[in-house]
Amino acid sequence: MLSLDKLGPIFSALGFTIIAYILVSIVLFIIDAVKAKRQSRKIKPGFKIMFIIAMVLAAIMLAIGIYALIVLILLLVNGPF
Repeated sequence: MLSLDKLGPIFSALGFTIIAYILVSIVLFIIDAVKAKRQSRKIKPGFKIMFIIAMVLAAIMLAIGIYALIVLILLLVNGPF
């Protein structure tokens, strides 16, 4: 069975990978939007899909972060039991 000592680095690496994906997709979306405006064309669908996936991942990470913060505050106030 996996312990927290082994799961911690895995979740940390996963979180950093998701953050990197979010940042890269936002940058690529903005760059393509600027190029599309200059060339009078639409934004490429691949960049739109990447941007939508990035926003969904960001929303999930934000929700998990808020949940973890609430649990931490409740544990600090009420104790573990």
